[in-house]
Amino acid sequence: MLNYFFYIVSDIQNSGNLFKLKLNLQWLTIELTTKCDLRCDHCFALAALESKYSISLEKAKLIATEGVLAGFQRLHLTGGEVTLWKDFFSLVDFAFGIGYKSLFFNTHGGHLTREFCAKVASYGDRISLTISLNGNEEIHDSSRGEGSYQAAILGLQTAQEFGLSVEIFAVVGKRLLPLLPEFAHSLFSRFPKLNRLTLIQLHRVEDDDYDVSEDLLSPEDFVTMVRSASLLSLYGYPMNILDNSLSNVVAREIGLPHLPYSPNIEGEGRFVVLVDEKITNSHSSRAEYGYFKPGVFQEILRSETYLYRTRNDDSVCPTCSFFNKCREARNPRPSLPYMDHVEGLYCKRVLRLLEGELSIERV
Repeated sequence: MLNYFFYIVSDIQNSGNLFKLKLNLQWLTIELTTKCDLRCDHCFALAALESKYSISLEKAKLIATEGVLAGFQRLHLTGGEVTLWKDFFSLVDFAFGIGYKSLFFNTHGGHLTREFCAKVASYGDRISLTISLNGNEEIHDSSRGEGSYQAAILGLQTAQEFGLSVEIFAVVGKRLLPLLPEFAHSLFSRFPKLNRLTLIQLHRVEDDDYDVSEDLLSPEDFVTMVRSASLLSLYGYPMNILDNSLSNVVAREIGLPHLPYSPNIEGEGRFVVLVDEKITNSHSSRAEYGYFKPGVFQEILRSETYLYRTRNDDSVCPTCSFFNKCREARNPRPSLPYMDHVEGLYCKRVLRLLEGELSIERV
């Protein structure tokens, strides 16, 4: 293993990455750890895992190296809480040394000390980060733990003080939805240098540990979220909806196409290597391509399985009455089956609702 590792690093440095595949690769995600000092009620990192653990620095380097060989130029580090992973900066140095152009990581913000932020700042604009805020202090602490909101705000203040590129991730459930305009206004008023506020629809995952059913967004709620985000964007706030291509269709249909394009969560160009070394398309998915091994990324990228999972759906979607609208708005696949607890495709229920609302408005 070590001999292979050093051979590959040398090859990358000397050959100019001759083995890269000519594909549209966005980023490689490595889940460094599932350890975290918070216990969030919507967390999927521990779903189907028996205990918290981390990968080694050597394994992380091997995964990063395979990513460069496959053609990835952007690295994403996530957890758990990555700032608790002791070899974080050693991996960052290694990644830039073998050819990654940029890197971003997710954090709850509670450990963004001055020392940590100063180190991140030393890499210039090559590193950016996301900080998770679930809304105001009451909502945030109720889902992440008492005191976690103030810790996150302090971390955000420190990150901004050092000039770091910060994006806020907000998981949107029923509790936050009516407060979303107020939350966004307060956030950007207090931190005007934020890159953007990215909304993540709360949803279930396979084998999850928590019951979040009462906070899941109904189709009506989903339309409200998209409408609110679009209006906030029109007002001048940098808004985004994460990996939810159904939002493209809704925004277009309600006449408020003011949000950045949101790709499908199962789209091409991304790999996630989980802490147990399973490879998936997205962090919340347990539909794996197999386990990590040398050479596996290029095998997967050439495989029929990868093409099938990332291409436009050719089984369910063509029979749907909303097919043309979805294709025009670049929504290539049906919604994942665990968006809520109601039977039937979530995307179809959202668009049926919208069709009814628009018909009423026309009358």
